[in-house]
Amino acid sequence: ARNEDKLFSLARELRSQCPVEISKKPAQAACKAHIVITVTSAITTIIDAQSLKAGSIVCDASYPANIAYEIHGKRHDVLVFEGGIVAWEGLRNQVDRNNALWHFNPSAGVHGCFAETLLLALEKKFVTYSIGRGYITFEKMEEMDQLASKYNFHPAQFWQGTKVYNKYFFCLDIKLT
Repeated sequence: ARNEDKLFSLARELRSQCPVEISKKPAQAACKAHIVITVTSAITTIIDAQSLKAGSIVCDASYPANIAYEIHGKRHDVLVFEGGIVAWEGLRNQVDRNNALWHFNPSAGVHGCFAETLLLALEKKFVTYSIGRGYITFEKMEEMDQLASKYNFHPAQFWQGTKVYNKYFFCLDIKLT
């Protein structure tokens, strides 16, 4: 965390609802966790295939990704997917299928940061919104949610690297241990 005081404050708040453990070593923490969520701006992988507990569910909402892509091929006992991907059917008709954008996202999907830019442009709001640290507020998140509804943006299919999970994926042998 960038701000340890805020991290410890959040942990105290969450502990009234569920067990929370804090670690400065992501790989060490991941090997004990049933659910792992990464949301960082780190430019390197912080969790590899050996660092995950069998049966864990991992959401990597970081960009660039913080979870090693090869996990998908090496570990069939965990569910790893990229979070923060937004689908917008209107995008299908606006982007050339040969554009590099289509090689990194599920069909009609974009990263949330790009979706934010699209939504603000559709509203003719040419301002910085969440660029930089400390600018994301609950009010701005509510506004983005309202704009997403207005323009029919919604969470994309579960996606990891080059694979889109189908609706039956959760029926496979993914069990919390």
